[in-house]
Amino acid sequence: MNKEQIDAILTNIYNDIFKNVNTEILSKYEKRKMIYDYIVENRQYDFVYFEGILKGKRDGTGQTEFYQALTTNRGICNSLSQLYKVLLEKIDIFSE
Repeated sequence: MNKEQIDAILTNIYNDIFKNVNTEILSKYEKRKMIYDYIVENRQYDFVYFEGILKGKRDGTGQTEFYQALTTNRGICNSLSQLYKVLLEKIDIFSE
């Protein structure tokens, strides 16, 4: 998956989250909460994938997990938190 494909998926997610919402009047907290709620409602924790990492059957590299969270709606802690971080950056909220 290349950068343009990732950006397109992230834009679709962003548009899904903020459809019919005037983001100009939302506080940063409200925007963060909407992104968080979207992830909670639309992504599932992938226990099978995580168990594969524990058993050494999966490598657990972050990039693979991030793509999985984007394309399959499933992920583990690292990929789901990375998705949250990237979506926050899309609205100019950066972590330190």
